[in-house]
Amino acid sequence: MAFSNSNTHSQQSSILSEQELALLTADPKPKDLNFAVYSYCPDLALQHITSHDYYDLATLLPALATSPRGIAVILSDRVSQQPLTDDLLQLLQKRKDINLFWYGEMPDMNLDIPAFTYCQSLASLENQLQAWQTRRQQIYQQWLARYPVTLVDHHDVANKQQLLTQCGVQTLTLTRASLPESTTEGAQLIIINLDLPDLRLIDLLTALSHQDQRPLFLLYGQISENLSRAVYAMVESYSFPVLACLTSVPDKRQWQKLFITLFSRLYLKHWLGQHSKMEGAFPVHRLSDKAMQSYLCMPSMSIEEIAALPSHQALHKILFIDSLYDWFPEGIKRVHRQQLAQTLNCSPDHIDILFNDTSKARPGNILFALLVMTRLAGSKVYWLVEREQDLSVDLLKGLPVSDILLSSPLSQLLLSKPTEELLSFIELAKDLNIRLGATLSKNQSATYGLHMYGIEFILDDRHSIEQLKQPTHLSLVAHQ
Repeated sequence: MAFSNSNTHSQQSSILSEQELALLTADPKPKDLNFAVYSYCPDLALQHITSHDYYDLATLLPALATSPRGIAVILSDRVSQQPLTDDLLQLLQKRKDINLFWYGEMPDMNLDIPAFTYCQSLASLENQLQAWQTRRQQIYQQWLARYPVTLVDHHDVANKQQLLTQCGVQTLTLTRASLPESTTEGAQLIIINLDLPDLRLIDLLTALSHQDQRPLFLLYGQISENLSRAVYAMVESYSFPVLACLTSVPDKRQWQKLFITLFSRLYLKHWLGQHSKMEGAFPVHRLSDKAMQSYLCMPSMSIEEIAALPSHQALHKILFIDSLYDWFPEGIKRVHRQQLAQTLNCSPDHIDILFNDTSKARPGNILFALLVMTRLAGSKVYWLVEREQDLSVDLLKGLPVSDILLSSPLSQLLLSKPTEELLSFIELAKDLNIRLGATLSKNQSATYGLHMYGIEFILDDRHSIEQLKQPTHLSLVAHQ
């Protein structure tokens, strides 16, 4: 089976990475059908857990960096002697969805990892890993049972329906190719057989593009790879996210892998929030009078935690969009904005959005459409610019942003020795009437110097909102 995804296109709204899709063509193995466990302890004799074993950090690091969200990794004290240890710890601190299981001797270094489980014995390690996988499997099965799927097909439908049911799909609508529009309403995933002679794909895409919903698409057929890429690009051009475009009919194992990876990639927040610790909300202050104007709500926060923030008529809640489907798991509809506002205990016009990955915000993909509609609705869209190489004048002109937030390194650069690229970027933002913000501790005396550059607000990333302070991680200092 071959496949197509957005790595072959300039637009990048792909759900699955090329590495994840490549697993569909691999030989069936038990580890491919469960929530993955990576191990830097290859000599472990685990009885009931299959792991991806790595013998050096140089290969483990890229594997973790490109893995689906919600995986586990086994480490031991031997990692502290490796030259890439700092890179690994930075990755684990950034990827708060990765569950770290530490085996053996307590680490002789500082660990500040959000999801940390210490296992002194091999039996404890195996029990903890089994419990971790069981919890995720249960929540995954509950999610899939309620997940509305529409199958557009009329060839060997009984067998395909049986396969999907065996995978756990219980909300399945079958429709023929001739009149699919009326039977796709409410579907979150539309699966289409491209081999149907009477398939009206353009009519279906056109009809759905005029509706509020934005379902995912999964397409398959006995087609060539170049045609698969073309179909992928065509569906994507209608601003629909595409799960995959496959060149053959998936078997049961491949269906299972697709659904598990989709769940890990898009619906992580539904189950990870039940077991992970919150990261917190951080205050955004006006530079002029130091008055607080917004909360920046980090991706790891649950809806309940955001709703519990101290409310005030003038305060906005800025949602850090790490995954669009974290906030709109049922697709994008106008009514969902009102429902989300009620759930978050605020009015719709007090919900703003912050994003940092510009590759997901290109014209033609679903996040770009959300940003446009957010601005048209009167809310703010913040672009967090993290690195100097991200200072793109062309992007600044084309992105529908209202505010620019400079990261802490860029804010420090602005105060110390600003480059020509940074100053030009700031001047263009001011010309475009885009507000500028910096990331600094509120009490830093250096904030006064930001006025001359047109900075209007400050994100205090060192002090989370006091009412939300809970243990956010396990800080482990051993052998000291």
